[in-house]
Amino acid sequence: MLLAKFMRPIATITSAPMPTNANKIALNRHSHVKNRLLSPIEAPFTRTDRCDLADDPENGYNITMHQTLKCHPDLRCDAVKSIEVEIRRMGSGMLVLRYVVTGAIGDLAIPPVAMPARTDELWRQTCFEAFLRTGPGGAYSEFNFAPSTQWAIYRFSSYRDGMTAAAGAPHIEVKSDAAGFELRATFTPDGPPSDAPWQLGLSAVIEEKSGRKSYWALAHPPGRPDFHHSDCFAIAVEEP
Repeated sequence: MLLAKFMRPIATITSAPMPTNANKIALNRHSHVKNRLLSPIEAPFTRTDRCDLADDPENGYNITMHQTLKCHPDLRCDAVKSIEVEIRRMGSGMLVLRYVVTGAIGDLAIPPVAMPARTDELWRQTCFEAFLRTGPGGAYSEFNFAPSTQWAIYRFSSYRDGMTAAAGAPHIEVKSDAAGFELRATFTPDGPPSDAPWQLGLSAVIEEKSGRKSYWALAHPPGRPDFHHSDCFAIAVEEP
């Protein structure tokens, strides 16, 4: 079954730098399980132009946000139609990110699933990323999630400075067919306090089989792609 047949489209949300009314997201911690393939996709996106609030008996209040990544204006990617991201923040501090790419997936260079392990320089190939901080100008974390289920987490003391490897091992699930690719990452950030508002940046590096790469994010600063730039931290998520 093609991805488009069981997934309804998401309404595009225009990302603005640091919304004044941040969205609360509450979920609970759940146990770690081995990385695996998603089969089938368990919770399709629903069409929305807002945050959805639900009372889950197990997880408490659960708000789901949907966002659309934008390709850098100086680059192109003929194979990708859209990249959507579903964001959930759990009350325990755990974060769930679900990236869905639609388009001619067969034209993309997607690393095959391998043993999950910490691996550097994942961004040199197709890779999905997140950046997290609690305030502008300070320390932040970078999370890399590869289609291979390999991963990396880094901590920076300031903009591109003081990089160190950070603790943690995300749970990564992937699914792919001719019309779409999905990666879901579940992890608990080690750094920002769970009881503080978070500022979140979401991005992706997409490599086509031709070797051409494109860079996608919620927002792009002027000039070359730079996911570390303050402009890219375009979502505010308050504590549950």
